[in-house]
Amino acid sequence: MISVENVGVIHDLISATLEHWKAPEHVAHRVGVLIPDPSEIQFTDAMAREDRGVRAGELYMFTSDIVVHSTWECPEWEDSAPRASGVTVEAWSRRTLESVAIYSDSDGRVNIDGDWKGSIGKGWPGSARITLKYPDHDDVVLPLGDRARVRRDHVGEFIPNLVADLNR
Repeated sequence: MISVENVGVIHDLISATLEHWKAPEHVAHRVGVLIPDPSEIQFTDAMAREDRGVRAGELYMFTSDIVVHSTWECPEWEDSAPRASGVTVEAWSRRTLESVAIYSDSDGRVNIDGDWKGSIGKGWPGSARITLKYPDHDDVVLPLGDRARVRRDHVGEFIPNLVADLNR
């Protein structure tokens, strides 16, 4: 069983990743069931939005062995008793990674040539996204949404770990 302390650590990690949002505690508890030891978490990315009193979010956490993906939609006021929420938390093996790709989108907003050229030696490019393909799962596109430079740089630092997964 996951400890209250470890749920708190996972909650704080998700909230810090969201920057200006606080993650619902019930989401952290559900993630903690799949990752009972938060010290195993190697990478986290999350995004959240609020629309008409409903808080929605998405989260990816990677340990050395698994990927945990969570989505949630819940009334903003109902953090402690989520009767009306919709939360999904699933995990799968990192060993099943089939490909890591850098695609440009047709609108010219993702993986812009100038961002890549201008970022040499300066960190992860602002418009850069990577796409991870796992069998039987939707594509994982990181980072989620527009992130501050420090969050984007964490993606760039984590890529060698993902490439190593291709050789497992």
